[in-house]
Amino acid sequence: MSRMLRLELFGLVLLACTQILTEHRSFYNSAPQYGYSRHPDVPERTREVRVKQGRLRGIVAQPRTAYDLQPVDVFRGVPYAEPPIESLRFSPPRSPEPWRGSRQFQEFAPVCSQLLPNLQDEVKPVRYEYLKKLLPYLVNQSEDCLYLNIYAPHQPEGQKTLRKYPVMVFIHGESSGNLYDGTILASYGNVVFVTINFRLGILGFLRPGIRDDTTSNFGLLDQIAALLWLRENIADFGGDPNSITLVGHGTGAIFANLLLISPVANKKGLFKRAILMSGSALSADAIGKAPLQITKQVAHALNCPTTTDSDLALCLRGQDVSALLNVKIHKPNYVPAFAPLIDNVVIPDKPLNLMKNSELFGRFDLMYGVTESEKFHILSPIALLHGMVDVQRDEVLREYAKATHELEAELILSKILEQYGDFSGFTNDYTLKNRDLVLDALSDSGTVAPLIMTANLHSKANPKSYMYVFSHPKAMQEYSGQQRQCTVHGEELPYVLGVPLDNSKFDQRRRYNIDEILFSEAMMNWWCSFAYVGNPNIAKRYPYLTDGSKEWRQYDIDWPEYEPQNQTYLNLTIPPSTGRRYRSAEMQFWNDDVPYLLRPPGKGAPKGPRPQFLDIADRIGKYANASREYDTYGSRYKAEDEPSTTPDSTTSSQSDEEVIPQPSAPKSSSVITMLAGFGLVFLLINFTAFLYLYCKKHDAKSKGTGVKRRASQKEDPKRAKSDKYENHYGELGYKSDSKPDLNDVIKNDKAYDNNSNFGRRSKLSRQNSGSTIDTHVKVREWIQQEIVHRWVRSYGRIN
Repeated sequence: MSRMLRLELFGLVLLACTQILTEHRSFYNSAPQYGYSRHPDVPERTREVRVKQGRLRGIVAQPRTAYDLQPVDVFRGVPYAEPPIESLRFSPPRSPEPWRGSRQFQEFAPVCSQLLPNLQDEVKPVRYEYLKKLLPYLVNQSEDCLYLNIYAPHQPEGQKTLRKYPVMVFIHGESSGNLYDGTILASYGNVVFVTINFRLGILGFLRPGIRDDTTSNFGLLDQIAALLWLRENIADFGGDPNSITLVGHGTGAIFANLLLISPVANKKGLFKRAILMSGSALSADAIGKAPLQITKQVAHALNCPTTTDSDLALCLRGQDVSALLNVKIHKPNYVPAFAPLIDNVVIPDKPLNLMKNSELFGRFDLMYGVTESEKFHILSPIALLHGMVDVQRDEVLREYAKATHELEAELILSKILEQYGDFSGFTNDYTLKNRDLVLDALSDSGTVAPLIMTANLHSKANPKSYMYVFSHPKAMQEYSGQQRQCTVHGEELPYVLGVPLDNSKFDQRRRYNIDEILFSEAMMNWWCSFAYVGNPNIAKRYPYLTDGSKEWRQYDIDWPEYEPQNQTYLNLTIPPSTGRRYRSAEMQFWNDDVPYLLRPPGKGAPKGPRPQFLDIADRIGKYANASREYDTYGSRYKAEDEPSTTPDSTTSSQSDEEVIPQPSAPKSSSVITMLAGFGLVFLLINFTAFLYLYCKKHDAKSKGTGVKRRASQKEDPKRAKSDKYENHYGELGYKSDSKPDLNDVIKNDKAYDNNSNFGRRSKLSRQNSGSTIDTHVKVREWIQQEIVHRWVRSYGRIN
């Protein structure tokens, strides 16, 4: 009896230990976001694959859809590098260690360490529910997070010759790759879909040293390490290592674009083509600025020495991860603290300069596109629901302009209102129009215009260049009801992953009708076709699963290649259609007009015609000096490097440094001189005639009044003195040509703006374009401060 009791106790202890060891992953079984949905009561098949590190056993998943889709081999939490912990923190990734026997890879690994979203700050009901379901996927965090997930069409175990499918590697823009289930896409499109996790924020993009050559960009190095692992092992899962397509979304699109132009990634032949969804490396927040100042702020917050790189790195590696994540960085609004850096290794130069290398950038096929409102998430929920008054509108635009154009915030603000329209008080719904103006301006400036520049550069080097605009209207309704009918950032992802084909998804509140299910099939077909041959227009491999041939015909549309002259694209809606020159006026404003206005002193004008609004500005004189004398201090787009988006500029043979002549200026000056001369002669003639008549009249009266006037002056001698004083100094008693002291003007200059956090911390003030003070006086004062030369450029991304 006692023996049986001991056995039962031993069993209970063993069960408890097993529960403790597996508890941290148990919640992953309940609610995957997209695609495959696990049911505990249904037994699952498994499949074993051997790679260089050892044997892996995954599951064979059957997509839970109303359609007969093939099963998928799923391997979750596969290590592609050693854990970057302890002495390997802030170090490049290392190859994973091998293991003995067979290991189970059926559950997700922890996500990389990051700050969780705050539900208390979210008032939009749908967004609140989304974040509420998202949080369980992010709770299990660890620095030990360099894992990937593989979704491959099922192939029988033991089969000697495996089919080779193209590989799509998804690079997420936020949180984790675990959230994106590729089961349906892999099954429907006959592709291998891979998601990866990589270091984020301070752990992924802090430069852990004070020298410029300190190794950094660990998040990008993680992605390269994952691609190296896939090149060596993906064939064992049925993937073709010579046909890998990067699929980046949001910030992930920036990463993918940087990998395309990185010599480190290119030398290895790690991929063949890429899809950039809502992002590019030419975005204002793609590259980080002032990395030394960021490092010093982190070191100061954590009491770490900055004498040498080794001392600083040793201190940073000894910090608790929560202390690192909670370091407060003082920076301008609308720019993240941590971003990829130009390190002379992974990113050897500015992305624009690297993209001009057609041999480098043009070797890859490229597909890219945007939604209609890419910056929807920037505004507060109250502003989205109720709109913005003029003061709120101007504040957001001004702060955003400061983050991207530094000293010219007021000038950019005024030009934005001219370009997009000022709705102040004209209509009853002007607050909503102000909101839409802000969303359009930020979306165009931050995402769409840089992507158009990327398209122009790539299409000149490679004809396999395709652009889309996702504009299916229903996708937006749950965010803003009937107030604004447009698509927002991320709304295309469910259609690409095949979510409408399965109603048991993470996003259960959304309901898709039969047309949207067919639309999702078409989008999966386009994306997978591009992954196969670099062209989304290849013939269908099989008929659509939804509706009949009549509905299918609306998707028999040719997706045109993008070319700079017409800027052709495919409008992704129901039914799809082709378009040309998407938002051409706004693109010219951001890609041509603004860089022209902000060109540095002494630099030539950009290619293309002179923007029309500059002629008006020169005539009124308000911004005449601003366009010629103000130093933009690393403004995002330099005029001499800028590819123009206008049709004329694409065929211009004029050199970058050549200044476009403006013959109208001398003509205007000559006319003004002639008119002034005629006016002066006419005035002199009239004055002479008046003086002659006055003298004649005065002589006639002088005989009778001369004695009386002399007597009057003797009686009141102060009057003459007063008249003389007034004529010399004016009515107020101040000398007419006097000027206030320069120091007093600078001290009281309202153009100094310390609204940003950075301004308050560093005591650095910024001059508005309308100031009358000589800019060089202020520049000298700024340079006297120790940190100014590190902050004169805008920040980067990836907080």
